[in-house]
Amino acid sequence: MIDTSEVKVVVFDLDRTLVPTDLEKIFFNIVIPMYISGRKGICYENARKLFYDELERLKETSEALFFSLEAISQVTGIKYDDLIKILSELCHICVKPYPYVVETLKFLKKKGIKIVVLTDTDAAIALHKVNAAGISKFIEKIISATEIFGSRKNSYIYQKLFEFLKALDYVSDKKQILVVGDDIERDYNMPRQAGLQALLLSKKKVVPESIRSLKDLISLFK
Repeated sequence: MIDTSEVKVVVFDLDRTLVPTDLEKIFFNIVIPMYISGRKGICYENARKLFYDELERLKETSEALFFSLEAISQVTGIKYDDLIKILSELCHICVKPYPYVVETLKFLKKKGIKIVVLTDTDAAIALHKVNAAGISKFIEKIISATEIFGSRKNSYIYQKLFEFLKALDYVSDKKQILVVGDDIERDYNMPRQAGLQALLLSKKKVVPESIRSLKDLISLFK
């Protein structure tokens, strides 16, 4: 069972937990392939395959590159600053917080609990999402697992996360960290393997420590 009396930091997953993934669907699957299609004079399907093939190739060098705007700029030839402009415009159109996100973050902040976002994606992309969703004022840190720790979320990464938060003097014990996310492996099983507390956000109660919406998280802390 979750012991919220010990919790000093809540670590949220970003995509499908705080905000939807509409941005990626548009940015990675439509906007970028369409640009490559026009630039190279190839059909959209081939352009999309070329884009992802190139990203996979870069991923072999470093997993962080697969999620980075620097890699996208390298693959497409689009200037980094232009990518930021495109990303910013798309974020303000399609990034909205899920129900109860603002209410929950505001509640936790008032209780003195530090809020951290841990994501596999590029920190710049995550920052734009958080800003567009209007929740940046509640968040202490946005951490990209791939950029800071060199890999997507796993039990080792959560151990490194604990050490990172301990160095910041946010926590002194693993049980003071509660991870909340929608992925049963990366947001629930892996943090628990590392000794952290974890809650799965799921419509179905597939594990004992689960909530149907973030509104339920407020109840756990009351």
